[in-house]
Amino acid sequence: MFSELSSVGGSVNGRTVSVTITGSGLATVGSAALVSTTLGPFLVAHPSQGTFVALSAICTHQGCTVTGFANDEFVCPCHGSRYTTDGTVVAGPAQTSLPQYQTQFDGAVLTFDV
Repeated sequence: MFSELSSVGGSVNGRTVSVTITGSGLATVGSAALVSTTLGPFLVAHPSQGTFVALSAICTHQGCTVTGFANDEFVCPCHGSRYTTDGTVVAGPAQTSLPQYQTQFDGAVLTFDV
C-alpha cells in the first residue's frame, strides 16, 4: 500500500522551476512531494540534509502521473511501477528510469531546469 504524495506548487520562469522549500512538506529530510507547474508535474525528494532530487512525474511505462510514495519509493498508481528517489526502476512494468534534473538549493528555494 502507498500514500498519495503531498502536493507543492512550483513557479516557472522559462524552463526553470522554482520550489520554496522553507515551510513546505519538503523541508524534512526523507520527505517527497508532487510539484505541479505549468511545464507539467515533477517529483521532488529530500533524501539528506541540503540534498534534493527532481524527477519527471510521468511514468515511463504508459505515461501516468506518479502520485504515490511508500518505503522511500515513488509508486505509479496505474500499473504499480516503483522507482527509487533517484528515479531508478525497482519494480515494473516500467523498464526505464524517470528523467532526473540537476538541482540547485540556496537554503530556501530549490531550482531545476527542464
